[in-house]
Parts: sequence; structure tokens; C-alpha cells
Amino acid sequence: MIVYLLRSGRKFNIYSLGTDNSVNYLDYLRNLDGRDQNRFETLIGRLADIGKIYDERKFRNLKDGIYELKTNTGKRIYCFWSNNKYLTGAIIISHGTDKLSKSRLRREKNKILEITNNFKNCTPDL
Repeated sequence: MIVYLLRSGRKFNIYSLGTDNSVNYLDYLRNLDGRDQNRFETLIGRLADIGKIYDERKFRNLKDGIYELKTNTGKRIYCFWSNNKYLTGAIIISHGTDKLSKSRLRREKNKILEITNNFKNCTPDL
């Protein structure tokens, strides 16, 4: 599993998961309009520097260690705190989607839980 540093902040480093030729978050970000790109960049910067965003309209705990960064246009980015012994004290962004229905959100959450379990047991390529 390849991990890319997106942002180094005062509180946390923010990483994104990817493959040899793709970074999940950046691929999603490129397909958004400029305003949503700027919103996510601002939210990620605040998360890296401050450590938490207290506005649930922008940052929400989905339980089980999974969080979502949100825009008011229905775009979502999913993240979790690193549970990997090689990369501690970091926030990992898995990917982004448009706003999901409750049933699709449950499926997406299960997918992210699988990603976190795989991440916990791997040696990430930085």
C-alpha cells in the first residue's frame, strides 16, 4: 500500500492512499470544480494545523474511527487516524465520493473499515 504525504501541519500530517500510478484523493479532487477543491484544501489545512474541525457540517464522525470531510455541495472525503505502527499520529484520507444514501453509506463504511484493517497490518510505502 502506497501512502502519499498531502499536507504537513502543526498537529498532524495528512496522507492519502494510492497505487503506483494513482492517488485516490487527488484523482477525486481533480474531477471537482475549483470551489470544492478549495474547500477541501482549506478543511485539510485546518485539520492538519488545528487537529479537529468542530463544525459537524464540515467534519463528521461516522463511528468506528471513520470520519468524513464535507462540502455544502454534497462532496465527501473519508479519512481515519492511522492505526499503523510505522505511521503514527497521522490522518489517512482513503477516497472521496458524492453524498451517499444511508444504505450506500453503510456499504462505503464497510469498505473503509476493510481499508483500515489492511492498512493496520501493512508496511506502507512512503
